[in-house]
Amino acid sequence: MTKIMKVLATAATLVSAVAFGQSYTTSAVANGGTVSGKVTFQGTPPQLAPEKRNKDPKVCGTTGPNQTLIVGAGNGIKNVIVYLKDIKSGKKMELKPATLDQKKCSYDPHVQAVPVGTTMTVVNSDTVLHNVHASLGASTVFNYAMPIHNQKIPKKLVKAGFVKIKCDVHGWMNGAIGVMPNPYFAVTGDDGSFAISDVPAGSYTVEAWQETLGTKTQQVNVSGGGTATADFQFSKGSASL
Repeated sequence: MTKIMKVLATAATLVSAVAFGQSYTTSAVANGGTVSGKVTFQGTPPQLAPEKRNKDPKVCGTTGPNQTLIVGAGNGIKNVIVYLKDIKSGKKMELKPATLDQKKCSYDPHVQAVPVGTTMTVVNSDTVLHNVHASLGASTVFNYAMPIHNQKIPKKLVKAGFVKIKCDVHGWMNGAIGVMPNPYFAVTGDDGSFAISDVPAGSYTVEAWQETLGTKTQQVNVSGGGTATADFQFSKGSASL
């Protein structure tokens, strides 16, 4: 394992232990505003080597893309979870079905965010054994052996926090689930952009979480029907590379 990957793995372990203590209640939102922005990498991003895959090559292949830090055009960072950290009330939490799939020995999606209370269906679309192990800090959220093609296991996510996912059979497989304590969150797209809508007027702390680079925060003031901008920049220094 390279020095860069050791540092990234350590950072991922630390941030996965973060849990939320903020309570949230539903209230009417009239003339809500929006928080939008972009998450970018400052400077030249590290060139992460492809994953070396040494098991089940007929299904997994021998190499695969390293998804722990994806920097696209304009240095936008994909798969950053951005959320309002300190909001206490607002729009209803909508619990929609969610899926964590295992395809060609990678997690799909690699990073996702869902409200606390969501039932997530864990799927094995591969024809090999996977053991999907999800943890929140030192606590196991679920740990499923899945030897059957198209096997599906539902799991209700009842504790908020950043959940680290790994496969105990294929050591390169990793991912993350943000189990969020309120509905005001988004995951950045290919260009690093995000938008969070229907925000009650007020002042808030916005936090951006990236699985290897850690977190950045800033304050915003949201006016009724207005748009507040929150742009974030990460760098190698964010993970002490």
